[in-house]
Amino acid sequence: MGFEARRELRNIAINFSPAEIQRYTQTFMRFDYNKDGHITVLDIRKALNEIGESVSEQQLHELIAEVDLNQNSMIELDEFLQLMSCLKTGAIANSRLATIIKNYEQHIPVDRSGGGL
Repeated sequence: MGFEARRELRNIAINFSPAEIQRYTQTFMRFDYNKDGHITVLDIRKALNEIGESVSEQQLHELIAEVDLNQNSMIELDEFLQLMSCLKTGAIANSRLATIIKNYEQHIPVDRSGGGL
C-alpha cells in the first residue's frame, strides 16, 4: 500500500458491527501507548521493540503516511477504522501497518493485552 492507496481509504465506508468496532478500538488502544487518542511514530516503534523488530525512521513515517488521511503525522481512531474497513472489503489487499498489527497481536504478552488467567 502506498500513497496512492490513501485515496482508497477515503472512498470506503466504515461498516462494522458493534463487536468489530470494539475489537478494532481495543487494537488501536494497544498501540496508543500514552492514551492520547492517536498512534504516532513513537507508538509504532515501541510496539515493534516489544516484539523484537525494528524499522528505520523513514519507514515509520511512511507507515503513518499510508493511513494518515488528514496528514497530521498521526493515526486517529477513525483513520485506523477506515484502514481496517478497506482491508475487510478488499479495497486494499495489504498494508504494512496491518502486517505489523497482526505480528504484534500474535506476540503480545498477556499482561499488556489486559487479559489474564
